[in-house]
Amino acid sequence: MACGIYISIATFLLQGLEPKAAYLQGIEKIKQIYLEEKYAGELDRFKKVLSGNIYTLPLERIHASGYVLDTLEASLWCLLTTNYFAEAVLKAVILEEDTDQLQQ
Repeated sequence: MACGIYISIATFLLQGLEPKAAYLQGIEKIKQIYLEEKYAGELDRFKKVLSGNIYTLPLERIHASGYVLDTLEASLWCLLTTNYFAEAVLKAVILEEDTDQLQQ
């Protein structure tokens, strides 16, 4: 599901939409698929991403572990709360839960 959401948003980014518009349209498009019964058991885990307002969450609610859903949430949050690539990367480093990989 995380990969499907990512691809849906990335498709709109590649079409030239601004990040927030790509996020909102991407999740709206993918919700149609993930509202099917077979995904019901996982849907609750994706509430933050599918809410349409992940960028309004405070830093304390974002986790950057190696878990794919945490990574998706953190990357979207960094993208949507910054204006420049370097700024987004810096925010990701500040999340620091999985930055030990950068030191190797």
